[in-house]
Amino acid sequence: MIAALSPRERRERTAQVGVVRGMAGVGKTAVALRAAHELSSTFPDGCVYRDLGGDTVGLRPTRGEDLLEWLLRHLQVDGKTMPATMAERAALYQGRMRGKRILLVLDNVRSTDQVEQAIPSAPECAVIITTRHRLAALDAALHIDLPPLRRHDAQNLLRELVPPENPAGEPRDDRDVEQVVERCGDLPLAIHVAAGMYRRKPHLGLSGVREHLTARPGGLRALTDGERSVDVVLRAALGELGEPERRTFRLLSLHPGQRFTPAAVAALGDTSVVEAERQLDKLWDVHLLTPGGGERYGMHDLLRDLGTHELAAVVSSDERDAASRRLTELYIGLADAADSVVAPHRNRMPLPDHLHRFERVSPMADATSALEWFEEEETALVSLVRSAFERCDDEYCWHLAHILRGYFFLTCRFEPWISTHEYALECARRSGNIWWEATTRNNLGLAYAMRGDLEPASHQYELALELFTELDDEVSASHTLGHQAWIHHLEGDYVASVDKGRTALAVYRRTSLRRNAAIMLREIAGSLASLRRMPEASSHLESAIAEFRSLGLDLDLAMALNTLAEVHLRSDDVDAAEARFHEAAGVARMCGSCAEEARAFRGLGDTAIVQGRRGEAYAHWSSALTLLDDLDLPGAVEVRAHLDEMSVHYPETS
Repeated sequence: MIAALSPRERRERTAQVGVVRGMAGVGKTAVALRAAHELSSTFPDGCVYRDLGGDTVGLRPTRGEDLLEWLLRHLQVDGKTMPATMAERAALYQGRMRGKRILLVLDNVRSTDQVEQAIPSAPECAVIITTRHRLAALDAALHIDLPPLRRHDAQNLLRELVPPENPAGEPRDDRDVEQVVERCGDLPLAIHVAAGMYRRKPHLGLSGVREHLTARPGGLRALTDGERSVDVVLRAALGELGEPERRTFRLLSLHPGQRFTPAAVAALGDTSVVEAERQLDKLWDVHLLTPGGGERYGMHDLLRDLGTHELAAVVSSDERDAASRRLTELYIGLADAADSVVAPHRNRMPLPDHLHRFERVSPMADATSALEWFEEEETALVSLVRSAFERCDDEYCWHLAHILRGYFFLTCRFEPWISTHEYALECARRSGNIWWEATTRNNLGLAYAMRGDLEPASHQYELALELFTELDDEVSASHTLGHQAWIHHLEGDYVASVDKGRTALAVYRRTSLRRNAAIMLREIAGSLASLRRMPEASSHLESAIAEFRSLGLDLDLAMALNTLAEVHLRSDDVDAAEARFHEAAGVARMCGSCAEEARAFRGLGDTAIVQGRRGEAYAHWSSALTLLDDLDLPGAVEVRAHLDEMSVHYPETS
């Protein structure tokens, strides 16, 4: 901005107006004054500052004609000869500015009509405007959006504002700095207020400020030093909004994610997407929202605190629950649409009619976009499961948890998988829904088993099988038998694994569940290989692979290819193993399964070491370890041991 407004530079630039925009407290005035100071030498006829009161509580914003009168008086125009109309004042003003080099700093501007006639036509003059509004109608201006400070800069600002030692001579604790700045949301005003809180009661030290901000109730209202209040400054923007926009601002604090779409806002407010977009535009224009990427929006943490306080004070608990319920309904529909693409042949329970409230939910374009949606919305989805549990919306809770199982299985996200299903399990039990209790126990057991916790997994499967047997649900009981077969395999009881797997396989074939039958063939093959029945294992796997290709199930295909490659390796057919591992890695990468890709890389390392290609083995195992560490999966310790051993005995490989 400084370069753009410098007369020397503007010979090749068109901008003579710089607009510094941002939320309240972000430091717009400080930036403008700093720029004016650095530019002062290039404007010999003076730098003129005026606060137009656009966003100051208790002040009436300065009108455009009043600003022109003030500027003309500054230019030595006698009040007795002051023109009466806006047009006459503007003409006189532009004439008086001609030939001068003056920099205007117009602070705290609310609207374009306050300042548009005060922008000099003289090419050697310049204007810096600060505003909490967008002022999009200022076409020729250089618009600069000022974000909160970067965390490192925010911490340094606080360090500059408070002494390095407290009054007792004890050094300042950097953890206090970090936590105070985090609570301030990197907002300069909040950091200055926090420093003022320190100066107000220095005997408490910065740790006292931290405790006041983090441990005591009050939220945003705690950020005051007796003279300045962050709450009051941020709240001023709400006064400019109509009631529909204020209601939307409050309801946004119910959204558990960091970013939200107009569709989510429409669900919260029980309105149309078009109306939600209009209201979001109003909030955006006064910097109560932040960009969230694409059509998404975000909200600064302190503004979210303000919305939460407003919500509790103004909106009834029944209305809050209804809004959260509508949002959950929308997300259930979106998650179901995404899951149907990520896991198209999964055994999926149809949603009840009342969960089809939002008919505008459209299918995801492809598996990649569906997986990206899950990753973007994971925090919100997990929070919605918990809030449904807390509201006793049991049906919402167990449906959403069940839908998320496919995503968690693919990405090996065990912690949120287990937490969501524990909530769902409690909902099923308190509602007395035996089928959902059994189904949730099945999914919970799978999460434990994949994480390597076999004892709790076995416990969940035993209880699930009892319930499915009580319900006379043969197919669901077969799912549990298949899971138990896998537990037996992991425990080394391969005969029991094959027996239970074949019992489940018979049911799947009789009921024409092709995917389940192919999965069972794959699982049986693993135990057959451990029993050294290699031809039979390979035959099962080739049949499963053909079925997965036919059904277009890439994740299941990657798993089967890896299993077949492992069978080939154990049969000393190293070339066939290597080819299958390479194919598995490609398929796993395509469908987003880092776990199966890591498994393939580990296998490629094993084949390379058998063939004496130690450098390749090291590279493949390193790739596997990176993925295993990222997912916190079992097997990382063993792979790391292989790499450490190679580094010791064959240092050239690393």
